[in-house]
Amino acid sequence: MLSSATAYDFDGFLPRSENLRGALVPPSRRAAAWHAFGATRPIAARAQPTRAVTIFTLRGTTAKVARIFTVQLRTTDIDGARSFYARVLGTDAVVIAPLPPQAVARGARPHWLGYIDVPDLDRALAAFVARGATPLGPRAQTAEGLDFAVIRDPGGAVIALSTQPPGGAQRAPEVVWHQLNTADVSRAKRDYAELFGWRCDAPAREPSAGVVNHPFSWERAGAPAGAMADIAGRPGVHAHWLFHFAVPSLDRALESVREWGGLTLPVIELANGRRVAVCDDAQGAAFALIEAGA
Repeated sequence: MLSSATAYDFDGFLPRSENLRGALVPPSRRAAAWHAFGATRPIAARAQPTRAVTIFTLRGTTAKVARIFTVQLRTTDIDGARSFYARVLGTDAVVIAPLPPQAVARGARPHWLGYIDVPDLDRALAAFVARGATPLGPRAQTAEGLDFAVIRDPGGAVIALSTQPPGGAQRAPEVVWHQLNTADVSRAKRDYAELFGWRCDAPAREPSAGVVNHPFSWERAGAPAGAMADIAGRPGVHAHWLFHFAVPSLDRALESVREWGGLTLPVIELANGRRVAVCDDAQGAAFALIEAGA
């Protein structure tokens, strides 16, 4: 539980008009906007050149990989969320914190928050702010002693910066794919590549979703960890990180989502044969499920 959650200024969290309970955007367009996953078919474009930023190669230390090392659910019903995800994901290893009442009053919705591992929180925060990010409140600390800062990146997506403790973070469901929905993919690729050393690859089309993904990896030699999806021209979708969790059976998991008060979009079969669906939990936090590979 966050020890100073009430200190946060959540003006940066906009009401999610693309929430599955809304009707501002036709379901067909919502599916196309939300189901970007699994880059499989390259299109004609040159990979974005990247360069590692010096704030992560501190003198006398070994450069660390700035990856999203944990995720936390911020919600209005902790007990209900714990029961929901235990049924859907089959685990109680979900880190949950309360969404402050003033945040709800300003239009913030329950959401999953990712934490990027950085060696120096102050320097990383200053570097991101210098590129146009907005701090959403002061630095804070979890009850477990994890220092962090929440920001809205220059494209509007909310993310946290923190330093992973030596013993590792709290247990959390494994995120198998990290999707950044943004209206300015080119800027997002520059920001995350130059700040954190992520490798941004050439875009690839996902035919089943009708979108173009821009895969990224935590490090130059690593496998893709996620993708940036272009939401420009889709006014019903705001910039956000969408985290994907693996389940043994997608159909059974989706039944549990609906049974426990959540909502689901239609299943998309990817070009690589895997199946994925985007959901809202019972409190309205968005997440995605993907069927584990054979």
